Amino acid sequence: MWCVWWDRSGIVHWEIIAKVRQQSFCYWWDENDVKHEWPVPDRNGKKQHNINSDVYLAQVDRLEAAIKAKRPRKKNHSVFHHDNARPHVEHRVIQSINEKGWELLEHPPYSPTEAPTDYHVNRSLKNWQTDKVYDDLDDLVADVKAWIASKNRHVFAREIDRLPSKWEAVIEVDGDYAPE
Repeated sequence: MWCVWWDRSGIVHWEIIAKVRQQSFCYWWDENDVKHEWPVPDRNGKKQHNINSDVYLAQVDRLEAAIKAKRPRKKNHSVFHHDNARPHVEHRVIQSINEKGWELLEHPPYSPTEAPTDYHVNRSLKNWQTDKVYDDLDDLVADVKAWIASKNRHVFAREIDRLPSKWEAVIEVDGDYAPE
């Protein structure tokens, strides 16, 4: 499972959650491309192999640090958008986002046509990885880095600019299938 945070200028921060020997780890790369890892904490004595609110809170904190490191001249406020999965809407997460001074962009209306992960940048990475099989985490990381390197900042700006019109199309058809 991977998480990619991007803005109009390109990738700000990305992470991968992977299971290694019955333990899940969250891997991320800092501004110097140094790999770090953090074990996903157990919850109620059970091993966790996906994102829970504890993991997501830590990811949001790392994202804040990445923004400060990679976009140090960014003085205007950040607008934060994510889907409405349980870890994302938990009270502690919303409170943390508010404390950071980020504006939380409301989740778009539901549409069978446009899931949050279907917006172009995520879809592009998903298509890039179609039918690929990775022997290990290093191969996956190298492939994601190759995908990132293949994009220019105009791709990210264009797709962010397209979000309002995509959401308006969903609203116009009252959540039914929106035209492409």
